[in-house]
Amino acid sequence: MENSFLELEKVNEAAPTPLYYQAAESIQKLIEEEKIKPETKLPSEESLAQYFGVSRPTISNAIDLLIKKSLVYRDRGKGTFVRDKKIQLPLVQEPISFGEALKKAGVNFYTEVLELKKIKTNKSIAEWLDLKTGSALVYLQRLRYMNNEPFLLTQSYLPYDLFPGLLEIDFTRFSLFSILNQKYHTSVIKAERYMKIIRASEGETHFLKMPIGDPLLQMEGVAFSSQDRRIEYFDIKVKADKIVFFTTLHCDK
Repeated sequence: MENSFLELEKVNEAAPTPLYYQAAESIQKLIEEEKIKPETKLPSEESLAQYFGVSRPTISNAIDLLIKKSLVYRDRGKGTFVRDKKIQLPLVQEPISFGEALKKAGVNFYTEVLELKKIKTNKSIAEWLDLKTGSALVYLQRLRYMNNEPFLLTQSYLPYDLFPGLLEIDFTRFSLFSILNQKYHTSVIKAERYMKIIRASEGETHFLKMPIGDPLLQMEGVAFSSQDRRIEYFDIKVKADKIVFFTTLHCDK
């Protein structure tokens, strides 16, 4: 067992607190004190059980508790790892993309493009974009990773006729808003975002590697260019244990 884990406090069998809870608190303390760094692999359940002098099911329950607290995660076939701290993002008033907001917050991530194709709009998206049902759209689906863990799934729908050549762009290297600005001289001047908590469906869990029914933060809405023209409908889903939004409120004097 690594030296940092040797600082784990032993459990007290005479205490009224359940043994699994004591073991979880001991591991949690080292994580919060940053004596165990993010993405560090925990010792095996067998090793932890031997160290604490408890049964393996007791340690399994302790790990389950830490998972519920979003402090660790299991990677099937590899082991249990310490999670990164939650990303803190301000509720900004400027119309920047979510990727740009992550960069401004100093978050290191990379992007995988899942789909980039021409489609026809259905009734729902047509209403968001103020288009006729069946109009041609550019559909862009991206998955973003932090420390090799997927945490954000985003879908963008844009009027095809407004952005010829958009299907040829490498969106693993370029952000959507920067391309709209630089290639098409179209600036996003306003965006409406609606946020709510939803439960992950089968399709989302496939990409985000999470259990069905776990909470997701959904942000959907529309980006506008000049003259209130609707140029993008977006649907963003983020693992709810990864993001914290904050704002500062001021009282008028």
